[in-house]
Amino acid sequence: MITSIRKTISNKPWLWIVLAFLVLITVWTCFITIAVNNQPEKIPLPTPHVDADASH
Repeated sequence: MITSIRKTISNKPWLWIVLAFLVLITVWTCFITIAVNNQPEKIPLPTPHVDADASH
């Protein structure tokens, strides 16, 4: 069984690239999920008061 896996991988080296790409997508998905779940609190910014009568 192990030799057949080794033979398949040695005959098709592009499988390593596909595997690396899938691992990369999985890791980025985990990072984004963790970041979304642990967002800092949103602090409302005060809006500046604009005086309608004051025109410069």
